Amino acid sequence: MQVSVFLGDRALLALPADRVLEPMACRQSPVADPVTRGTFGEAAVQAGDPHTFTGEVELRNLPSPFSGQAPGVAWVRFLHGARTNWHVHLGGQILYVLDGDGCVVSDGGAVTRIAPNDLVRIPAGVRHWHGALSDTTMTHLSVTCGETVWPDPAEPPDALP
Repeated sequence: MQVSVFLGDRALLALPADRVLEPMACRQSPVADPVTRGTFGEAAVQAGDPHTFTGEVELRNLPSPFSGQAPGVAWVRFLHGARTNWHVHLGGQILYVLDGDGCVVSDGGAVTRIAPNDLVRIPAGVRHWHGALSDTTMTHLSVTCGETVWPDPAEPPDALP
């Protein structure tokens, strides 16, 4: 017999029944629980650095439970058409749009419009910028792997067509 774990109608995992612990067995572990809980408000709002952003940006870098190399996770709000400057993520980036309308532009690529619930995958080494459309606000979660390289001097994004 197998036990399956579902997300909606999609099976994520199937395990033999003898490998699944009863909930009570999990609670009786002699080891202190390594899981911690915090609140979104614990990540202070910071203003975007003008070297990395054009326009008004608010961001919250969400703390990682990992030591050493861990993906960076940030909540970023682009106000009134604000955008990142051109940059490259050496390990790639994923954006999940929470609200508003925005766009992503890669070097030599077209303008890709993004909206709430869009998931954007930017491969490692791709020079790009992203942010809100003109006169709008856009908020996304950003998961970044590896170092982010920002040109010096800063290279503001192109004007939207």
